[in-house]
Amino acid sequence: MARKNQLINRRRFLVTSALTSSGLITANLLSKSGLAQSTAPGMITSDKMRPQTPYGVASRDVSRDQAIIGSKSDRVSRMIVDYDTSESFRNPPRAIGL
Repeated sequence: MARKNQLINRRRFLVTSALTSSGLITANLLSKSGLAQSTAPGMITSDKMRPQTPYGVASRDVSRDQAIIGSKSDRVSRMIVDYDTSESFRNPPRAIGL
C-alpha cells in the first residue's frame, strides 16, 4: 500500500493540470504565431491573445498508473501537461498532447 505523502488527491491534480495546461497552451500558441518575437518571453499583452478553455479540463479513466486529460479550447492548440506524483512538484515530467 502506498504511503499517504505519495498520493495526490483528485482535486489538486485537476486544478494543477488546468492551470498548467492553459499556461502552456498559451505559450505554445504565441511561439508558433510569430507574436513571441515582438514581445518578451512569457509576456502576454492582451487577454484576446490567450486561448480560452470555457469548459475547463476533464479527466477520465484515472488509475494508479495513468489518466486521460482533455480540454476544449476556442483555437487549435496542443495541450502540454506537467504532472507529478508528489505534492512538492519538484521534478514534474511533461506530457505533450497529439
